[in-house]
Amino acid sequence: MWQEKQTSFKGLCEKYGISEKTGHKWKNRFFEYGYAGICDRSRTPENSPSKLDEDMVIRVN
Repeated sequence: MWQEKQTSFKGLCEKYGISEKTGHKWKNRFFEYGYAGICDRSRTPENSPSKLDEDMVIRVN
């Protein structure tokens, strides 16, 4: 829609109630990954340096 110049990118973001920053993030994810790129993502870090490993938990208990 916005690529065909029917509406501005800013106008499109306003129409859907999102910020331009979010709109650009989703647009870039879509161009890089397709529809899978705009699905919700986990915000949990892949690793946590402060998390105790299982052996340490057993020793503490």
